[in-house]
Amino acid sequence: MSFLLPTVGSYEQNHFIGIQAFGIAFLALAEMEGFVWLANPFYWSVVALLLRGSESVQTLMLSTIAVLIALSFLVHSPVTISEILVGYYVWLVSLSLALLASAGAIWHAKSQNDGNQRCQRH
Repeated sequence: MSFLLPTVGSYEQNHFIGIQAFGIAFLALAEMEGFVWLANPFYWSVVALLLRGSESVQTLMLSTIAVLIALSFLVHSPVTISEILVGYYVWLVSLSLALLASAGAIWHAKSQNDGNQRCQRH
């Protein structure tokens, strides 16, 4: 969804939608200016692991890295905060939801293991 929303620029004038920002940041990687793009492969890895049923700390770490990289754009952005539009925040929310899902998967696995251990004691 964030690919279709205005991401950077001005609502009144020119702005980039998410797919444009994605491409520009990818191309800027060659000059080390598109660092924020690297949040995407981390996010994709997390989604793939969660879909496979991963309940590992590695998934939590990957999702945390994705969110931190995305947040770095707020600090190290070539644009002002007012030029960061809704598409960026939708993208950030999706990364954050993957982080919460990773933490939830670990919590669920731990609670299942704790329940199994209690049943074995009785």
